[in-house]
Amino acid sequence: MDHSSQHIGEPEPLFSFPELELRRAYPQPLETYIRTIYEDLFRLRTEHVAAILLVNFREIKPNGALGPGNDPCAVFNDPGWLKGTLNSIDAFCKRYMLHLDTENVAHQDWGHALPETLELWKGNEINTDDLTSDFRAQDYDSHFRTDAGLQDYPQDTVEEDKCRNRDGNVCVVTGKANPKIFWFFPSTLNNTVIRNDMTGNLAGSGELIADIDLTTIRRPNPFCNKRQLGGSHKAWNMICIDPAIYKPLTSGLCAFKHYEDAKLQYGNVKVALQFYWMPRTKGRFGQPFDMENDWQHLMDELQASQDKSYPPPSSCENEPTTTSGEPLRSGHLIHVIVPDQDVRYLKSAVKVHWACSMFTSLCGASGRPYLLSGKEYDNPIMHRVQHQAIWEEQGDN
Repeated sequence: MDHSSQHIGEPEPLFSFPELELRRAYPQPLETYIRTIYEDLFRLRTEHVAAILLVNFREIKPNGALGPGNDPCAVFNDPGWLKGTLNSIDAFCKRYMLHLDTENVAHQDWGHALPETLELWKGNEINTDDLTSDFRAQDYDSHFRTDAGLQDYPQDTVEEDKCRNRDGNVCVVTGKANPKIFWFFPSTLNNTVIRNDMTGNLAGSGELIADIDLTTIRRPNPFCNKRQLGGSHKAWNMICIDPAIYKPLTSGLCAFKHYEDAKLQYGNVKVALQFYWMPRTKGRFGQPFDMENDWQHLMDELQASQDKSYPPPSSCENEPTTTSGEPLRSGHLIHVIVPDQDVRYLKSAVKVHWACSMFTSLCGASGRPYLLSGKEYDNPIMHRVQHQAIWEEQGDN
């Protein structure tokens, strides 16, 4: 591990507000188009707008994955496809955040999201007795089927030991000993056949939000492979992290962004990652999104965060500190040395974490990702939990 972590001054802006203003023109027509079939069964939610703000711009233009097409034969032209894609992006991000910390499955805040279910859709057969379940299956089942005979993949302590040896068994940010191991792509997303199927069904939406390949067949793919489990259980997918940073990192309060690469001897590459505290926005999770009032308030909140160089939350203003003893601020660089053949995998894993953390931030769920709607967007219990959190936040202000 190269311990020359450093702060390089003001972080680069995360948002181009002129581009965000261009994106503003897309959500309302998209909602109108989807409602031509689903009418009152579909409303544009904050999570949908967050997805539109984060995907590659080409995906919201005509014939993109989130853009109504001009070709009547194109699958992307179908309102059902567009509804399912928007809902699946939300579901992918929430499921990713659930698995980011293995302790979440035992935490009461995540109880509404458990147990996880694998929706199965029988093609063109419509179950008129249970249209709600049928619509969910159409949204969440992309027919990803892992080889049923594969054995569960155990937690790979050998690779975790490799990570500790590489990083000197100290946190890559603070330099403190006895760190935890942070997995950019969670180990429990691909360690069993059923979990791999769930990940595979949502992976197309994960590819959209992170702008990477998760299920490609034409070349080796460690993240979600029908023929292999645990492909991402490797040291390149891990870093040593101080417990004081681990919780913010696994709850959407902060993230790393790829910065640059530097070739080294012996086939290694030094990958620089830049740390950011996520913008903290008002909680709008699960709420219908008003493209006038809500939009302007969201833009004002993002601008305020950018003007302040993405400050830490009040609970992290003085701790943790970097190796120099200074409080950790946005813009701080760390370096991870990996073999050249693993660089693209590390960068992809970092992009998934970044995208899901930013999605969580735009929905106002930083530090509380369990409040994202996910597959529970139509669950009355979830609605009560979200409304209670929003009401308490308004009371605090």
